[in-house]
Amino acid sequence: MADQPKHSPPPGARAVKGRDEPTGPASYRAFLDELRWPQMAPKTEPRASAEAVLCTLVRRLSGGEVEDLIEQLPEGFQQLMRRCDKHEGSPAERADKSTFIADVGDHLGVDRQEAERVVRAVFSGVRDRLTEDEIEDVASQLPADLADLWRRPI
Repeated sequence: MADQPKHSPPPGARAVKGRDEPTGPASYRAFLDELRWPQMAPKTEPRASAEAVLCTLVRRLSGGEVEDLIEQLPEGFQQLMRRCDKHEGSPAERADKSTFIADVGDHLGVDRQEAERVVRAVFSGVRDRLTEDEIEDVASQLPADLADLWRRPI
């Protein structure tokens, strides 16, 4: 994981966890802006991309781990750290990387290659806002191949 986020904070933003990361809504907007970069996820709308990946991730984590994530993420992420309307009431499931990517692709209506780009972009943006301990806590609840994808920079 990179030590610094890949974007510049707006003037006057205060540092978070020793980074030059804006807090609150500014950080959430910066995250969505990162997803607009062509090398990230060019074919999908940023908020829809984030919702699809985070809904799919939340379905694979314990409730306590989801709460821990919410505590570390800036304001704005909380609404994404829930099961989306499409998956509300579906059972929690432990799925490998391939199934995770397929689920995101189905959610967004994109092919596997685009779904993987979206997953990598969203994971990267979320990881940039977490402590190393929290990154490992999330990884510990995922199958090995998905945990590797979670930990890996774009």
